[in-house]
Parts: sequence; structure tokens; C-alpha cells
Amino acid sequence: MVNLPANLPFYLKKQLSGVKSADELVDRLYPVNKELKKSDKTRNRHHFGSFLLIANEKWLIDNPSITKKLYERSFKVLNEAKKNKGHFIDLIKELKPKFDKVKGIKDLTFKIGDESFTGSSTSLTTQSRFFKLMLSNEAFAEGQAFLNNQQIDFETDYPEECKSLMKAQETLTPPKGLSFYQLEIILALAKRYELEDTLLPLLERSFLEDVTPDNAYYLYLLSSSNHMPDLQKKCLVEIEKFIDSETAFKILDTLKDKNDRASVDLFDSCLNILLDKLPKLLQTAGSELIKIAKGNELDNQTFSKEQRKALAKIKKILNYLPKISKLYATFLHQLDSGQLATFLDLLPKNRLNFLNLSKCNFKALPKLKDFTALEELILRKCKNLTNIFELKYLKKLHYLDLSKCSKLNNPAPLVGKKLKFLSIVGCSSIQNYKLQHTLNQLDFEGLSIYHDDKVEHIVKQARLEYEAREIVRQARLKQEVDSSEKPK
Repeated sequence: MVNLPANLPFYLKKQLSGVKSADELVDRLYPVNKELKKSDKTRNRHHFGSFLLIANEKWLIDNPSITKKLYERSFKVLNEAKKNKGHFIDLIKELKPKFDKVKGIKDLTFKIGDESFTGSSTSLTTQSRFFKLMLSNEAFAEGQAFLNNQQIDFETDYPEECKSLMKAQETLTPPKGLSFYQLEIILALAKRYELEDTLLPLLERSFLEDVTPDNAYYLYLLSSSNHMPDLQKKCLVEIEKFIDSETAFKILDTLKDKNDRASVDLFDSCLNILLDKLPKLLQTAGSELIKIAKGNELDNQTFSKEQRKALAKIKKILNYLPKISKLYATFLHQLDSGQLATFLDLLPKNRLNFLNLSKCNFKALPKLKDFTALEELILRKCKNLTNIFELKYLKKLHYLDLSKCSKLNNPAPLVGKKLKFLSIVGCSSIQNYKLQHTLNQLDFEGLSIYHDDKVEHIVKQARLEYEAREIVRQARLKQEVDSSEKPK
């Protein structure tokens, strides 16, 4: 029996369970029959093999006979994949140094098109980062598809995870010693048994101390799709340390035409990382954003080499903007009013659902009327903001953070919003009677309000009055139903 690496995703463990020899292992990873060379099935086999090859250096060194067979079969399959030649050449550059450490591998030679690979190879840092992230992305997508599209008998197939779930539910303590693939199974179990409210906070706590550059993106995908905001925030910090500009551009080029959830999330992450560099790039370029957006600045021959390089990066970043769905980068407050207006005009109005305008210096909200898909708006620490009337146009808005908007004095535009989250912490200029008048007109069903202690009594009173109105409304509805059912 072949001893498999400990860190395999659960769906890959299932794919390889019971493997008895190196030949059987490579046959399962890289089937050679024609049927499995079609469409996405071939891509999945490449992914399975790539995970073993990239993510398990120690295992490869400890199992040279298996490694050699994997190496030979994988590159034979890659050599036949004509369409993605560039991608596989990069993959070889990433894999080769790992195999150079394994006895008996160095003399192998491979050729794809005009590119030959033999002997030792230099590991490229950017390639390494890129492929680790892409593998996390594909592993997440594969895992979600596995959990969502198959009728899994969790009790039979994953008894250890079921026990961890039940113990956490009974003791209200975070499960310990889980891999993040086991976490994914437990999340699926929690959803199946409708235990998310109890277990998600526990699972989030159990992984907060375990975030590393190697698992940050995978955990980010899990946390963002399962409402674990603290874990999501910590993972993003690690991701931003891990992705340099070159890696980010490479990932954007790869994912620009993909629409699955995992790819969209990674695309947004990388684009936000690049967007945070925009003010510095504009300063280096010494040019106005509106001119760059129109494209005529790149033809100016008076720019230095450094300026032209900055301009090219800015232009490339702007070209990706139509695909962004979440803008949580924190750079917008560094733009002047003209640059901010220009930038907002470049955003996809019917696609963007999250916008961070924290620390911006405007007195009134910029024009947001056309942002028809906007659901979450962050206005934290907009200390000069007094006018939020643009909110009336945002029909889908359900999350609004007005924390420390210290000059905001009229919350009336909140009326009519179907909010699920509202923060008014530090909104010290709102007079009590105005706040009370506004809150009395809000729908409190499912609404969480973060506020200062001094207005707690106002919020509590408004919620009680809402509940009283709801009781009366339900009684009237019941009365009307009963009346309509009475025989005439």
C-alpha cells in the first residue's frame, strides 16, 4: 500500500484511496485512455498531479520510485496538452527544482514545443507564489463542487470530522488538530445540520492562530464564503504580504475570463492589492488619472523610463477594473476629488457590490446613483461627511458602516433601507431626536446596530416599538384572514 502525503485534499484522498503501487497511483492521476483526455476532465487530472508534485516536497524525496513515475507521466501528459503550452512551461520551471533533489531524477529531459528542460533549474519566486495560489484556488473549487454535487454519506466516509463536529457542538469549544481540508468537511456538515450559528464562530477561533502564507488564501476562500469576518481579515493581511505586483498581474491575466466564485474572489484580492499602489504610481508618473484613463499619456515622449513604466502599470490596472466586484482597498482617500470622481466613473456600476470609501475627505457622498448592484458601503472615518442623501438611490444596500463620521448630523436617508448591518459608533453630531425619528422608521428584522453606549436607550426603545408594531400588524393580518374565511 502506498503511503500518501498527509496534506491531501479530502476529494483527492478519495480519488487515491487504496492505491497499492506507484503504477496504480500515476494511472489514477493521469489516465491515458482517450475518454478522459476530453475537456475539463484532463484539467482535473493535471490539477491532481500538480498538487502532489508542487505541495509535497518531503514526500517526493522520501519516495523516489513513485516520484520518478509521477514525473515521467505528468510531463508526458503535459507535453500532449498543446493549448496551454505557456502555462505548462511555467509549471515545469516550478517543478524541476523539487525533482532535482530526488536521486535518479536529474538526468531526465523533457521537451515542449521549442522549449527543452534538463538537469538543474532555477526556482522562480514569482512562479512559486503564483502556482501555490492557483492550486489553492483550484483545490477550493474542486472541493466545493465535490461537497455540493455529490450525495455524500458523511457518517461513513468522514467519521473523524463528524465526531469533531459533535464534540464542538456539545462542549462549545473549538475543535483542535484539524487540517484545513477537514475544516471544509466540517463546514459542509454544519450547513447540512443547520448548526452554522453555533459552530462557525468556534471554527473561526480555532484557525485564527494558524494562518500562514501557505494556507492564507485557502482559508480566505473558506472564511469569505462562510461568514467568518475575523479570519477573513487576518488571511487578507497574509495574502497581501505574499503577493507582489508581478504575481498579482500574472494571476489577473489567468483569471480575467473566469466566473466561478473562487476565481472571482482571487481576482478581486489581487486587483485590490494593485489598487492600493495606485496613488504611489500616479505620483511616480506625474500625470493625471483622467488623462491616463483616456490613453493619450502613454504617447508622451517626454516621460522618463521610470514614469513610462508607472504609466503602463496604471493603464494595465485600469483595464482590469470592469471585472471587479469588491473594492475594499484603502487607497481612495489618497485621491483628490477630481481623481476620485474619475476613478468611480471607471468602476462597473452594475457589477460592483462592495465599496470602501473610508477616510475620504468629502462633505457629501459622491455620485452613487448608477451603482445599482452595491450591497455593502464602508464610510468609516469620513470625518467631514455631513450629507448622505445619495444613499436613497442604493436599493440593494444592506450593510452600511458610518463609524466615526463625526460631523454627520442627519441620518434621515437611512429610512427605507432594508439594512442588515448598521454602525453609527462615533457619530457624535447626530442629535438624539433625529436619531430616534430615523430609527423609528427602520425595519429592525434581522438588523444589527453598532452604537455608542450613550444612545443605547434610543436604539433599544426603537427596537421595542418596532416589535410592538409588528405584533399589531400580525394580529391585523390574522384578523383579515379569519374574516375572509368566514362563510357569508
